[in-house]
Amino acid sequence: MKNPENRDIMTRLYRLIEKYETPPKIEYAEDAQEYFTEALLDCTSVYDSHKDNEFATDLAVALYGALEKRFKRMNPDPLKNKPGTPE
Repeated sequence: MKNPENRDIMTRLYRLIEKYETPPKIEYAEDAQEYFTEALLDCTSVYDSHKDNEFATDLAVALYGALEKRFKRMNPDPLKNKPGTPE
């Protein structure tokens, strides 16, 4: 890769794929919200660091979408509220 900025973007995205490639089995909506908030912050960090780079913006958004698909495949049952949590 010739452009060092693109190399940095791909390195950071690769690390995020490693971190999130195997989504956890989650039963409760609150836990899923926590998982996706962390993933969103990680993807947004790449996006924000390279706002003018099409690779960063498009790939960060695509990665977040792929994480959602993998999560749904791993967690096909509807999420529940934790006991004692109002609906």
